Amino acid sequence: MYQEHFGSSRVYGRLNAVATLLLWLYPTGAAIFSGGEANSEIEKAAAEAGHPDVRGAGEQRSGGEGTSNQ
Repeated sequence: MYQEHFGSSRVYGRLNAVATLLLWLYPTGAAIFSGGEANSEIEKAAAEAGHPDVRGAGEQRSGGEGTSNQ
């Protein structure tokens, strides 16, 4: 829509690629942050319900770098 409206303008025509990228990144970023927030709330609700596979508050994930097996 942006490119169709401002594509023929000399001033805005050169900024089409930048404007299109920014218009694409905004909803993409919003979707990532919304998904992370939803995931956090689902994990919190599962922990409150006593689901056995969910970490408790302050519990770290097992495995990976930085863990000691002593």
